[in-house]
Amino acid sequence: MKRDNYQGFTLIESLYTLLVLAFILSFFQPFIRYLALYQEQSANQAEMAWQIFTDQLEEELLTGKLVACSETTIDYRNSEDSYFIIEKYNYQIRKKTVTTGHQPLLLNVASWHVTQRNSQQLYIEVTFLDGTVRSCYQGFKQVVGSDEATH
Repeated sequence: MKRDNYQGFTLIESLYTLLVLAFILSFFQPFIRYLALYQEQSANQAEMAWQIFTDQLEEELLTGKLVACSETTIDYRNSEDSYFIIEKYNYQIRKKTVTTGHQPLLLNVASWHVTQRNSQQLYIEVTFLDGTVRSCYQGFKQVVGSDEATH
């Protein structure tokens, strides 16, 4: 009686296994490419949102008058003498009015800090939920006197 001592793979079986593995891995390449594209677009969107926020904030502060500034809020009056507060609320920075509600300015914000550097400049530092930290200096036109600051 003869016994088969089959203890390994033949060359054909190994090549077939490599072919199947290569075929399966070929499906992952578009996914990896898509993932890299998605990450790049997300970074571009975050940069665009930051740029829009800083541009809008600059426009608001240069055309309005600063009323007060704390570590977490900016109070100002716009050119029509309407009173606004820019503050962090939940995970966003919003522009709040006394009468008509609020407008989101920047989303996915973990924290923000505002420091008045001198008589015409604010330093703003924002930490996003993903850990990214961005900062900017914002100028403002003028400060409302304390007698006008009541609202």
